[in-house]
Amino acid sequence: MFRRKAAVVVEDKYTGEKLAELPLETREELRRKIEAAFKARKRWKLSLEEKVEVVQSLSRGLRKRREEVMELMMREAGQPRKYAEFEYKQAVALALAYRSMLEIISEKKVPAVSGSTLLVREPFNLAGIMTARNGPLIMPFFTLTSALGAGVASVLKPPNAAPLTARLVVEELKSSLGEKAELVQFTTASGEDAAWEFVENPLVDVLVVFSSSHIGKDNVIKMGEYLKRQRRKFGGFPLITGKLKKYVPQMGGNDALIVLPSADVDKAVEAAVVGGFANAGQICISPRRFLVHGAVYEEFKEKLVEEVERLKVGDPRDPETDIGPIGSGRVLEIVKHQLRDAERRGAIICGGVISPPFVYPTLVEFSKETVMESEEKPLLWAEESFAPIRTLVRYESTKEAVELANDAAYGLRASIYGDPQEALRIARELDVGMVVINENPLYGDVFMPWGGIKDSGLYGAIYLVEEFTYRKAIHVGG
Repeated sequence: MFRRKAAVVVEDKYTGEKLAELPLETREELRRKIEAAFKARKRWKLSLEEKVEVVQSLSRGLRKRREEVMELMMREAGQPRKYAEFEYKQAVALALAYRSMLEIISEKKVPAVSGSTLLVREPFNLAGIMTARNGPLIMPFFTLTSALGAGVASVLKPPNAAPLTARLVVEELKSSLGEKAELVQFTTASGEDAAWEFVENPLVDVLVVFSSSHIGKDNVIKMGEYLKRQRRKFGGFPLITGKLKKYVPQMGGNDALIVLPSADVDKAVEAAVVGGFANAGQICISPRRFLVHGAVYEEFKEKLVEEVERLKVGDPRDPETDIGPIGSGRVLEIVKHQLRDAERRGAIICGGVISPPFVYPTLVEFSKETVMESEEKPLLWAEESFAPIRTLVRYESTKEAVELANDAAYGLRASIYGDPQEALRIARELDVGMVVINENPLYGDVFMPWGGIKDSGLYGAIYLVEEFTYRKAIHVGG
């Protein structure tokens, strides 16, 4: 009897309507794509001008298909139009600054005791890239163009829950590359199969993963298990023949938003609402823990509740919608546990309603003793909440603010509002890779390094284009 090949079914996250059915690729099919990309990398080398023209062509293609791109983001990822437009503009802005971005990897002279030393960046051959559903456009766009700029071939594995926007980006990029199109590949293999193939395949040099911290750490386990299987003994001495990979995890966050007594409260509230609740709170750099000084706490709380209760929940395609659907049933289950725990440990001051596929915007108030002194910390405080649920805590001193902000397994980003000089002093004490001061918490541009520490990443703030290269020192005697 003929057996039908497994498929990836992509659904509208609001209506549940089937948008597409793609074949679920096997590891063998993925392996062939890796080989094709590797061969293309050995055959083709793009000049700076060619790279710039390819990305400008990609940008033109996306502008021509703008409404199609927007529709895909709203339907497969559940992004409200307001946020989809924000993500689209970020991608276009990156394309405009692409030439300047590539200057980051230009060769540089470094000090030498005698003669001269040149520090150059050489490209790796091939990168495996895994992106997440909450950034269906910007993640593949930024990562693929960074790899291209470095001179690296790439194989993209988007989330099978939302692969269509990424597929469109790859289509446009391939079209822009013309005869060099095989430098970029797209796969619908399962996340587990793709992770194992990227870890085990000797043609893959770099693995870039956008994911939760738990998936990111699971990849480290995979790498260890793979290397353990490659352990051999030669003449009684242990040898491990498996290949080491450069691993670049961009993982979750549990960011603090700190409001100083000197803050403009209205602006701080606006930042908390825009940053904390955009895309239904499903952004890694979204502030999740609002830490507010006692001098402005009640004013901030009152105004914040008023603004949060105004947020509109509904159809992502409605231009007035602020909060769209949660894109994962698994996330909804986790949120239920977080809210039950919050009801027991704190006060839900607004929201608290789950009506699948929606989580209504919610604020939970915890005392600093509950989060700092409890043997078992509240789930909403200890773990990233990938939903529009945010916690509010009052502090009384700078020391308390820093302790509360650093009381997290994550270290992605923080935002601070108030006197810039005081904010700068606090920023230096925070265990995070990025800090923004008196700015939109979601701020980012092509020139700003990105990344975290602890359970958010390995390297802190980095330029992704650099991570596709290795450093080579060339010394000339004099």
